[in-house]
Amino acid sequence: MTPTAAELGSKVVTVINESTSQNAAVKRIEFVGPSVGADLAQTGARR
Repeated sequence: MTPTAAELGSKVVTVINESTSQNAAVKRIEFVGPSVGADLAQTGARR
């Protein structure tokens, strides 16, 4: 069974909170197409 966006978001927040001293929170989850996703992976990592 594929996890829902909410389940994935919860898992991501848990890993971040356990791995750092920061308190992460999910404000929203959005889905984009593969070309937009590739662009965000390249440019978003630089910010």
